[in-house]
Amino acid sequence: MSSNTSDTLPRTNSTFNYLDGDTILRSSDGVQFRVHNIILRMASPVFDEALSLPKPAPKTNVDEDETPQQDNAQVVYVAEDEKTLATMLSFCYPGPPPSLGTLKDAKQALTVAQKYEMDTLDDFFKQKLLAFAEQHPEQVFAIGWAQRWKDVVMVAAKATLRKPFLTGAVVDEFDDIPASAAWKLLAYQRECIRRCGALADSWRIWVTLEDAPRPLGVKAAPRSHIPESPCSCPDSVRITGSDPYNDRTHPDLMVSRHFVALMGAIVDAVKGAPHPSTVTSLAVIGQSLVSTPSCADCREGAVRAVEGFTTRFAERIDGIISKASVLAMLKGLPRPLAHFYLVRLTSLRPSE
Repeated sequence: MSSNTSDTLPRTNSTFNYLDGDTILRSSDGVQFRVHNIILRMASPVFDEALSLPKPAPKTNVDEDETPQQDNAQVVYVAEDEKTLATMLSFCYPGPPPSLGTLKDAKQALTVAQKYEMDTLDDFFKQKLLAFAEQHPEQVFAIGWAQRWKDVVMVAAKATLRKPFLTGAVVDEFDDIPASAAWKLLAYQRECIRRCGALADSWRIWVTLEDAPRPLGVKAAPRSHIPESPCSCPDSVRITGSDPYNDRTHPDLMVSRHFVALMGAIVDAVKGAPHPSTVTSLAVIGQSLVSTPSCADCREGAVRAVEGFTTRFAERIDGIISKASVLAMLKGLPRPLAHFYLVRLTSLRPSE
């Protein structure tokens, strides 16, 4: 950043061209912004220091292509281009903030805001990054890690579980963080796959009648009696009533083959993508309903029952990956805080 007096009249930005402006910012592509010294100094400590320097004495001779107002304004040359500089000034002046419709725009705006030490914008940028987390989880994870924003890191880490193990395109943002951060992300993903896979694999011992109501399941009769089926479809399956996740037992169930097909699809899906949206996806639900012929009972209520079950199961998945995310990131916390979380988490039952 440098200061000088202007000797030409370049193109002027139409938005930031205040007639009473006493400072001209000149972008790297030669566009000028006539703005107010006091606003820049209030918004940015960097501008406050730069603009507190003595101004050059005003010219007494004005060239034909200059006006006295242009001649007497302090000119500051900056490294940002017109678009980036306009975004930065939008944060300085009253009015709605810039939309920042892409992650690239948000990243560039964050970079310039931090260059000029506009720390009051941290919450704004956190919310912007969180909005992009589902679409660009790895990039947001890396940006959040570089900024040490744990809430952004956690949300982005969970979003990577839709497609884990960095199987997509190269993530340039990983150049800005240590290799240990990428390792922790992969370790977190592996832990989530292990935990969610174990929960799905053991469904036969924790599913209750509340989880799988008719026509998905019914309370099983004693083994000496003729078993009742949850629907008119053949090949119902009896499951035992012991739930190690809640340290309790419940009555045995007879579940329909639709439910067996659903759980088979869920088991396969969560081992590849242990995310709540995986369980409730049409690909998983539709596979169990379409691939298995339906009786009249199933056609009446199976869809609603499956939707209810997958919603509850997705909540359990979310609880598991939320706890795993804290455990995987413990090494990044101060020791006393890490110890507190470790004690707290190990005291919780998996169902909590």
